[in-house]
Amino acid sequence: MNLTFYNNISGYQRTNNFKNVLPPKQVSNNTSNTITDGYSNTRSLNAYRAYALPEISFGNNQKTPITDEEYNNAKDYLSILQKSTEYKDIKKHLLFLARLNSAQGCSSLSNCEPTLLDFSKEQRENLNGIQKDIKVFEGLTINEIASIMSHPAILLNRGCNNGCAHCLYDATPISDKTLDRMSYEDFKSLIDGIKELEKRLGMPAMPERRTTLFLDSDCINIELKDKDGKIYDYVDCLKEIGDIKKLDPILDTSGWNPKSEKYQKRAEKFVNYIMQPEILDIIDGEDTINISINPYHSLCTKAEELRKAGNTELAAELENRYVDRMANVLFTFTPLLNTGCAFNILSRALPADKTNTDLNEDKLKEIEEKIFSRLEQRYKEDLTTEQRYIKSKDEIKNNLEKYQNIVSDDEIVYEGRAKQLFKTPDYELKDCIIEHFNEICYTGFADSAINPNGKVFLCCDEISKPTDIQLNFENKGKPVKPIGCEID
Repeated sequence: MNLTFYNNISGYQRTNNFKNVLPPKQVSNNTSNTITDGYSNTRSLNAYRAYALPEISFGNNQKTPITDEEYNNAKDYLSILQKSTEYKDIKKHLLFLARLNSAQGCSSLSNCEPTLLDFSKEQRENLNGIQKDIKVFEGLTINEIASIMSHPAILLNRGCNNGCAHCLYDATPISDKTLDRMSYEDFKSLIDGIKELEKRLGMPAMPERRTTLFLDSDCINIELKDKDGKIYDYVDCLKEIGDIKKLDPILDTSGWNPKSEKYQKRAEKFVNYIMQPEILDIIDGEDTINISINPYHSLCTKAEELRKAGNTELAAELENRYVDRMANVLFTFTPLLNTGCAFNILSRALPADKTNTDLNEDKLKEIEEKIFSRLEQRYKEDLTTEQRYIKSKDEIKNNLEKYQNIVSDDEIVYEGRAKQLFKTPDYELKDCIIEHFNEICYTGFADSAINPNGKVFLCCDEISKPTDIQLNFENKGKPVKPIGCEID
């Protein structure tokens, strides 16, 4: 397969209904103007740099160590490649994409320099050996490394303690029974390995796209520990990976206990990190902070259970704890309201006629009203005391309106634990993705994800597929918990 560029300006839409999805058109990198061919009526749509995963291994491949000769041959080939007309054409092509995005106010591609992924599989094979003696990539071919670098999700932690009844990933609490947290040493070895590879290549290994550090975890709970027992939180890890690429600092949360000094400080640390001018400059205005508000958090489901058992007093206490929790989230993130960060308050609940519980859209509306009432109360208290975030009554009104305007209804998909909430079976996302998984991988809409033990799998929405690609982590071989809906 010689063609390496893929784009979505032909109308490829990411959707749950993969039965109606066709692959995007392929665009050759042989000429600088190929991208305009066949797309004259759709150039107002966003074009972006996307890649098919170059080599997915589902077998068990034995690899011999890289020799000095292979390493030197790869260096010689790289020197020739970087002086070639083809290399220059790739740069022209990327410049065109960058200008197109800039004209439409989209910053998803700002780096015009080629990356490892901008070359064909055959060209990369001639670069095989350049990774010699980079410990974390030991045993991997350059195309397998490129597969990892295409859309990487580095799963620092696996699992979540919120226990939400609608969790698509069926996330279970973090424990010591499996390797639920990546070690700091393994994380650092990956970052250092990428740095060294990029130094040898003289170009980025990863495209300038989002790299997430979580999948089934709440970002406030994420932490790594080194051999000396030092804790590194989510912001610490964002800073580490920020050394190798511009990383849009995305944060997903379902809140934290406002009485927890540890988690409150972490949230405030994230706010201060975002407020730095150099970080604000790289935020692209999409999905920076995603706050989930729903009646399915474990506090709410336990409250409903107690309510049905007749213990209304304790039920009300638990629901109030959830209201306090989420009002505190909004209060803490108030400084970011005017920074250009994209807030999403994801409001999730099933309609009453689709669920077998009383935790439905009506209950969600009731909870949201209480949260905003509690937030207003916090703002008034702040105005009359510390004035930490609020300096006037107008600010109270303006902030409440801004938050209320970003509340959006979010779909609950019939997968994972969410299935138990539905009155009758609904559309099976898993079936469609299984049917079209190879097509999704081919078009580059599957992500590669790295488990805490260094094992790599592919994921698309909530569906995952294991590969035999294994990073050389110290904790390789240790068991990790299953993730979402895994397919063979």
